[in-house]
Amino acid sequence: MKTIKPLSTSFVDSDRRAFLKLSGLLGLGLATSTVIPCTAEAVSFNREFQKVSRTKLAMGTVVSMTLLHPSKDQAEEAIGRAFEEIDRLSALMNRFDNGSAITCLNRDTYINDLSFEVAEVISRGLYYYKLSGGIFDISVKPIIDLFNKELTDKKKIIPADLKISPILKLIGSDKIELKGRSIRFKRPGMGITLDGIAKGYIVDCASEILSSYKIKNHLINAGGDIRTSGKNISKKPWTIANHGL
Repeated sequence: MKTIKPLSTSFVDSDRRAFLKLSGLLGLGLATSTVIPCTAEAVSFNREFQKVSRTKLAMGTVVSMTLLHPSKDQAEEAIGRAFEEIDRLSALMNRFDNGSAITCLNRDTYINDLSFEVAEVISRGLYYYKLSGGIFDISVKPIIDLFNKELTDKKKIIPADLKISPILKLIGSDKIELKGRSIRFKRPGMGITLDGIAKGYIVDCASEILSSYKIKNHLINAGGDIRTSGKNISKKPWTIANHGL
């Protein structure tokens, strides 16, 4: 992996505070996967390819998949399985679901039996925290909660630094201890959100499902988190701007 030079301390401090404010203002969240009537399409382009597409609401956004494969039935089976995987992983990492591991961790401050997938995503979050010098931080939930609370008031006023400063003591992935599939917070009141990393991870897993069905040519777009494989119907690399079709 290419080595990235550490960011200067002054840059990290100023940009980290700005990022925390922005994260809270946006109220980022991995909303529960919702089953709605999904749009689907199957088109025969030629003897070589069938184009199978499906769009539905998942992870709090619109997720669309486009597959190119000789077998329409195999493509439809694969796309259904990929959406099932998205639903399964979303349920594991959804901080709004009272039964999810993330909700339990935020409530109890520790868990001793994380699923492999949740442990892997948290581990990657801690890695990118170090790699970015603290800019990327999964422990920003307390500041997000503060902004959500303040912005629901009638005045819609962004919290003042006086309110933000005490909460900053709860922020920092260096205060998270992960050993294998056990995790604990070093300070009470901490909380994590995987909103900044889980969606991309889940999209990658969905792509792996499609590849396991030998669907080499596919595109997944989950609200801007995009994964492509192979080529489009013109046998050229996918063009993201118009899905390459």
